[in-house]
Amino acid sequence: LVEGRKAPDDQQRAQPDFVTTWLTQCDVDNVIVENVPEFQDWGPLIAEGPDAGKPDKSKKGLYFNAWVEHIRMLGYDLKYTVLNCADYGDATTRKRLLLIGSKIQPV
Repeated sequence: LVEGRKAPDDQQRAQPDFVTTWLTQCDVDNVIVENVPEFQDWGPLIAEGPDAGKPDKSKKGLYFNAWVEHIRMLGYDLKYTVLNCADYGDATTRKRLLLIGSKIQPV
């Protein structure tokens, strides 16, 4: 929402890098990220040719895996899974990717 109104572009989304920036700049003990399962496929797009702008299937998940590794390198024990909302009492079979991380405390 922008000043109580719908955002000008309903496709605006927070970029995953905002999460790593936030974890780097703040003293965060725990992090939870919820997204669509297809987020695990996040990777580069084809730059040229008739398929330009479409996902490069040969690099499927490359950006997602790098993003997860970055969070782990920041000192977080990160786990993720896909859950079906209906299994938790919701009236929909919508699937969601849930990532949960906790900062590893030095011993």
